[in-house]
Amino acid sequence: MIRITPIYYRLSIIHLLIAALLSASCSGDKSAPLYNDDRITFGAESDDGWNDITRATILTKELLHEKGFGVFAYYTKKDTWSDFDKSIAPNFMNNTKVTSDNNGVAWDYSPLKYWPHDKQEKVSFFAYAPYNELYSIEGTRMVYNVPQDIQQQSDLCWSITDTDDLSYGTVGNDKITFRFRHALAGIGFTVQAQANGSSPLPEGMSIRIKKITLTSSTDNTGTGIGALYTKGKLELDNEANDAVWYDCQGAGKYTVSQNNFVGKAPEGFLLDKDNTDNKKTLNINDSYIMVIPQDFTSEGFNIVIEYDVILEKGENIYSTYTNVGTGNIKTDLESGKIYTINITVDLNKTTVELVSVTEWKDGGEVVLPGLVA
Repeated sequence: MIRITPIYYRLSIIHLLIAALLSASCSGDKSAPLYNDDRITFGAESDDGWNDITRATILTKELLHEKGFGVFAYYTKKDTWSDFDKSIAPNFMNNTKVTSDNNGVAWDYSPLKYWPHDKQEKVSFFAYAPYNELYSIEGTRMVYNVPQDIQQQSDLCWSITDTDDLSYGTVGNDKITFRFRHALAGIGFTVQAQANGSSPLPEGMSIRIKKITLTSSTDNTGTGIGALYTKGKLELDNEANDAVWYDCQGAGKYTVSQNNFVGKAPEGFLLDKDNTDNKKTLNINDSYIMVIPQDFTSEGFNIVIEYDVILEKGENIYSTYTNVGTGNIKTDLESGKIYTINITVDLNKTTVELVSVTEWKDGGEVVLPGLVA
């Protein structure tokens, strides 16, 4: 005899099976909380307010809106962040891009995230800027490789906001606001030319700067082994004002060439008798050297300057020869600071001098580069 089960009974069994499967998957997967209807929203600002840093910073608020920032987040259930296993990959947001198209009034990202249904369950958030899809994270340390081409280097910031152990019970409908600080050191140059110590260059003589190389204290030509870090890991779980770096390594050297100067090739960057005391800014805005903080107070690093000496008679150039000068700078390159180095090209001896150290948030007269797409 064929038994016919009523359709409503069969549907009830199916519903029970589906509910059981969903319950099992949620209870067994630490990265899949039950969500309520409250969307997680973000905001961004500088540590001291945008008005204090936009005059002389790389990461302006306008560029932050456009380029966005990245978020890593961990769902810890009811565990505190201090007790959570930090060796796992981010299980809530993994380098999620957050941008704004209305001047920071609202910040958008995808896919949307919502607070766990249990108001006591926690999520910890960490952020950096500007966004880069290639960045990866080990624990809470973001792996950073310094681009060799200085025009591809850009600012790098991390958020100092305490965003550990947040929940809907503590945040509610408020935004999670990230305050960003600069993690790199920036280096720029001014130049001047003299003859025999302090005299102006003779009439009809000019100096054309060809390139400047930052390298090791033992490299006097710019062709040897460098000394600056090429990669490191930036700690994002850091509420201090100074960046914390780990596992920094490499022996890099970085070159500013004519395409990076104010007054590009073929005319180059020229100095003449009017530049005896008058320093000229060398870098264009996107050609400051951006480096991982590094202490050079002991050995220092060398600056190798290659330049042409041009002799003119009337409107004709009748002699040009190339020379190389070297100088050493001993200083601690700290995060969040721009270092301006003045180079004096003399026909007998080239000298270099650290003339200013400016904190980016304080502005000043240093014009820093913009973000590179």
